[in-house]
Amino acid sequence: GELSKALAMINLAANCGCDYVKFQYYQVEDMPDRDTGGNRAMYEKLQVPKSWLPQMFDYARGDGVGLFASVFSVRAVRELLQYDVPYIKIASPESTGLDYKVIRDIVAEVPDDVQVIYSSRTQLHQKTLYCPFGHPPTITHKDFKAFREGNFYGFSDHTPGIRTPLAFIRAGARMIEKHFKLEYDALKNDNPSVDAAFSADPFTMKTLCRLAH
Repeated sequence: GELSKALAMINLAANCGCDYVKFQYYQVEDMPDRDTGGNRAMYEKLQVPKSWLPQMFDYARGDGVGLFASVFSVRAVRELLQYDVPYIKIASPESTGLDYKVIRDIVAEVPDDVQVIYSSRTQLHQKTLYCPFGHPPTITHKDFKAFREGNFYGFSDHTPGIRTPLAFIRAGARMIEKHFKLEYDALKNDNPSVDAAFSADPFTMKTLCRLAH
């Protein structure tokens, strides 16, 4: 909800040793589940306006970290491609309800020199991150079996701590997506971040990056 917070998160992620920073780039009307529960208000609060993009990408370049986004429309792809993004991310259709026709239209808009990354519980493409059900999910041996048998590229993590992503790295994951927050807020229950329960604070993220690398 604040540009200063977005820039601070880019800077901190770079300092932690992350290779890339990913954000969600949408307009509220792009979101299939916008009218479910309190989602509309949440999406309105958390969306990244187009006017922020020049500063965000300049900041990322200055910090030496890649920057890209999950998208939910062709419009978003066209706007991001102006900034030489390394990837375009397709969020899990099982979790978001994103229509497969919209996904096909998005992918068709991405040029050959930009890679598309998917999240899903099924193998959609050679660069698919295994994304189990739940926020946070319950990970069992069946997930590791599905990961190996599906030859997934990486793991989209929604679990607390770093034991699970490290286990998936040992299982062969080449990319880890991990939610990130500015500070340790387990005791700040008055106003926690939306995904606070399974987001890494800077110390945790730095530890994950060190061990993963």
